[in-house]
Amino acid sequence: MLEKWDNYEAGNVKFIDHNREHLYHKVFIDFIKDNPNIGSVLEVGPGEMVEYPEIKKIRPLINFTVLETSLPFIEFINKNYPGVTIIKGTIEHFNYTPVEYDLVRVCDVVEHTYPLYKTIKNLISCAKQFHITMFKWTTGPFKKDEGPGLWSSQVRRDSNGVRYFSSEFPIMDVITEIKKYGTIDSLKIINQATGEILDFDDYWLKSFRSSRVPEKSERGLRLVITGRKI
Repeated sequence: MLEKWDNYEAGNVKFIDHNREHLYHKVFIDFIKDNPNIGSVLEVGPGEMVEYPEIKKIRPLINFTVLETSLPFIEFINKNYPGVTIIKGTIEHFNYTPVEYDLVRVCDVVEHTYPLYKTIKNLISCAKQFHITMFKWTTGPFKKDEGPGLWSSQVRRDSNGVRYFSSEFPIMDVITEIKKYGTIDSLKIINQATGEILDFDDYWLKSFRSSRVPEKSERGLRLVITGRKI
């Protein structure tokens, strides 16, 4: 039984709670189940690695490497999952071997990176397949006065002095960057509130507001993009 860490504060990390359960966690576990060819995974910004125990039950030989910068999360992983390889760094500056892993997984992290083109290039290029989950995105363009790919009011520094972004990327920009290096197999919307998993088709694109700040009812929607390197 893992020790429960609640309200663990250090830098910008406000809590660590490995007992959090969300539908998008199940979606990732099911993806691993449905792809038995995946033997190695690079997880970028893994946090508490919520899905890892369940994945190891169903795929005990799978190898996980994580790319992380937050010391509390690194300590947590070292303590609870000693079999996981830890690389300290960011995806924008990751020195990888092309197609080094079977799968790269990133969840709620792309929004905190900059620039977008470098993040996507490194994500897609380091593995055969990708699984990207985003919680902040928009169907509208960036406002010109806010600069490319970030809210200037939401750029801050973590406890190590590293710049920390909180961006809402236009989804079409993300798709355009992905298609430079890979092919998209699936685009899904996960509605945590209703338990729905929906195809992100033209109907959904048109149904969302074009404003940069989504309505509160839209904030619970996560976008899941899966595919493979060209």
